[in-house]
Amino acid sequence: MKVAALYDVHAMPWALAAVPDDVAAEGVDGTRSIEAHLVRGNGDRKPGEWGLGLVDPGMLAWLEALPMTVSLDGVLYCHSTPADDELLVTEATPDDVLEAAVAALRASGWPQAGEFARENLLAAPTREEAVAHFEQLRAG
Repeated sequence: MKVAALYDVHAMPWALAAVPDDVAAEGVDGTRSIEAHLVRGNGDRKPGEWGLGLVDPGMLAWLEALPMTVSLDGVLYCHSTPADDELLVTEATPDDVLEAAVAALRASGWPQAGEFARENLLAAPTREEAVAHFEQLRAG
């Protein structure tokens, strides 16, 4: 089953409006289309001045209460990492920061956490390997 995962919409309704057609074109199973699962990102936890002007206190409290992770069908969804919604991992990430991210991922309870950490964080693929992987997934 294919699932559509939407990330970082950032109050862009014109981008979100294109999603139903794109999702249908990709053959995503529509049986769960009315069932939304949300995770909190850094913009939900601490919206900037512009965002604060758009939402009332009740909506802000609702956004802040969203879970940091959701696990569906064996896939863990989060914004950045399970323990930090702002962490950006690159080749320049210090070892201690990377080790803390790996520990948080393993502590998340996600069954594939160890495998994911080994294959994608501790021995991250090269850019070429990552592009080839995603092209293979897209090809089906």
